Amino acid sequence: MLCLHTRSVSKASYAARSVLAKLEDYWLKLRMSEMEIPTSNKLMPSAGDASHAITLNEALDLYLRPKGYNKQKQFEVTAKRHIQYVVECLRNRPIKTKHLPFRY
Repeated sequence: MLCLHTRSVSKASYAARSVLAKLEDYWLKLRMSEMEIPTSNKLMPSAGDASHAITLNEALDLYLRPKGYNKQKQFEVTAKRHIQYVVECLRNRPIKTKHLPFRY
C-alpha cells in the first residue's frame, strides 16, 4: 500500500496513474534485461571469447579519448591511478562485454 498524500479524488487518480506508469516501466526493464537479443552474435563477440575483449588498460584509453579532452592533466592522472589499483589486484584482464548491446 502506498500513501498518495491527498484527499482529492482527482489528485489521487493522477498520482496513481503516475505510480502505475513508473511500475510498468520498471517491470518492462526487468523483462527486457532477461530477454535474449536475436542475432546478438552479430553485434559483438560472445562473452567467453576473450580474444576480442578489451583489457582494463585499453578501456582506460578509450575512456580518456572523449572524456579527457580539454580536461586538466590531473583528470588523466587520477583515472590512470584508479585503473592501476585495479590492475595491481586483478591483473590487466579482458573486460567481458556480455551486457553491452554493441561494441565500439
